[in-house]
Amino acid sequence: TTLRFFQAEDGIRDVERSRGLGDVYKRQVMPNLTPPITTIDKAINYRKRILNLDTHNGKPLMTLYFHKELKEEDLRNFKKHSFMGGIKYYPKNATTNSQFGIENIKDCYPIFKIMEEESIPLLIHGESIKFGVDIFDKEATFIEEELIKIIKAFPNLRIVLEHITTKKAVDFVLTHNIHATITPHHLLLDRNDIFKGGINPHLYCLPILKRNTDKFSLIYAAISGKSNFFLGTDNAPHLEENKLSSCGCAGIFNSPVAIEIVTQIFEENDTLHTLEKFISTNGCDFYNLPYNADYITLKKEKWCVPDAYYPLENKRIIPLYAGKDINWKIL
Repeated sequence: TTLRFFQAEDGIRDVERSRGLGDVYKRQVMPNLTPPITTIDKAINYRKRILNLDTHNGKPLMTLYFHKELKEEDLRNFKKHSFMGGIKYYPKNATTNSQFGIENIKDCYPIFKIMEEESIPLLIHGESIKFGVDIFDKEATFIEEELIKIIKAFPNLRIVLEHITTKKAVDFVLTHNIHATITPHHLLLDRNDIFKGGINPHLYCLPILKRNTDKFSLIYAAISGKSNFFLGTDNAPHLEENKLSSCGCAGIFNSPVAIEIVTQIFEENDTLHTLEKFISTNGCDFYNLPYNADYITLKKEKWCVPDAYYPLENKRIIPLYAGKDINWKIL
């Protein structure tokens, strides 16, 4: 099968580690570095670093890190830069490098207003940081207590609820006609996988894996072909030593297997005819991007995922599905 390739929300957080870890054509790059990418000038410099180090990245789409002191000049000039994709909203301390994020959503209203006027996409990591909320309920609580307020106050704001994980999120997206990305690992796994045979730290991610019923709801949304949903890998290439540390960094390295795993899931559900919509064209349609002229070709051929990748000398990154067979392969 062949398909055009658009990849939203790829987690290049250290450009040195991006070399040789997967070729894409259009890739949206997260801004949660330390320090974060909070201005267009910083985004331009980061994009140059990516292109200088990795000639296979194609057309990286850059994002800004949502901060209450974002410059109005950058917001007004945002759409003048074709490589700028959106502004990523992180609740403070909700995920990797989100310590610079937002504590009070009402502080953001002046920026939301400009974003609505300028048609700038708001890309939301949708988890509540309210004290006492159960980790498995953080997404639902954010939707109920914060996202609904944003939508009511700014009905024309273009919103992507990133890497959704629950049936509640799927239903909310459809009811309010916003958009959402879904990761390969949330289509493949549920929270039981974290604890099979002991604790599996390489499957720890944020938002955390949810119930089996939530996984099936995500699969249904992905294979439906509906324009509201598209692939967002949320790829996180943490070194093994950081995944196994006392911190236990959140994130899953899925770049080497993302397309193949999603294809396998679609085949299992007899929906290969909607695969290109989910992986390629729905995302392009939302971001008003032309479809890729180039295609990738997938062949039904079994191969074994390496146990590890070595982006730096004596350093390992463990991929999703390490040591297991996948039935589809990119030629």
